[in-house]
Amino acid sequence: MLNRVSLVLGVTACCLAALTPSSAHSQLPAQGIVVHGHWVIEVRNPDGKVQYHREFENALTSFGEGLMAQLLEGAHVDLWEVQVSNFATSTSYVLLEARDSRTTGPTVFKNLTRTRRRVDGHEAFILQGSFVASQDASITQVETVQWLIEADGGHIRPADFTSAVLETAVPIQQTQTVSVTVTFTFS
Repeated sequence: MLNRVSLVLGVTACCLAALTPSSAHSQLPAQGIVVHGHWVIEVRNPDGKVQYHREFENALTSFGEGLMAQLLEGAHVDLWEVQVSNFATSTSYVLLEARDSRTTGPTVFKNLTRTRRRVDGHEAFILQGSFVASQDASITQVETVQWLIEADGGHIRPADFTSAVLETAVPIQQTQTVSVTVTFTFS
């Protein structure tokens, strides 16, 4: 609930800034709210040794922008998921929250957690999870997905919130553990 309140307050401030008359804008320094998505992917061998570590930023999708507006309208996020993929090889690993009712399989894991804390002086919303690779693959694209319950209490539907295509693939091998952390901050 606190995550939703923080996000709604941030989006509300952004919308209020957009509604300020343009003459007032010309007298104020440029302002706005930026959603930052910082990813850390760490690949460990079965003995625990770090084989690969990558950090990068992602971008809010157009669906993510729409979701933020829907939150102001009264919708709320029911579930989150994180996907790491390679569309060229049709490989995809999905991290779900434990309470997600969907079934697991060799590439679906129910250990995604969400927390909120201060990071570098900003409120942060953090998604974390991990998986053990069931096959050799490489990660070339990542995304976060929100499962949203609409304001009228209607159906639950998924939508991409953020995504990134990686310039250099993250290689993974069967039996390696891949830890994924996505930290959202707002400035």
